[in-house]
Amino acid sequence: MLEQARTYSQAFDEVIYHSNSTRLIQHYSGVFAENGLTNVRFIYTP
Repeated sequence: MLEQARTYSQAFDEVIYHSNSTRLIQHYSGVFAENGLTNVRFIYTP
């Protein structure tokens, strides 16, 4: 998922992921931030 986000963040101004898992959002928000991806946003969609 990190490699996909890197590819998308280079191709688009903003990358938006929708998820129904708060755990996934919390985990990958941290992973992406640690890897310098600043234009990725998660939207919680129950």
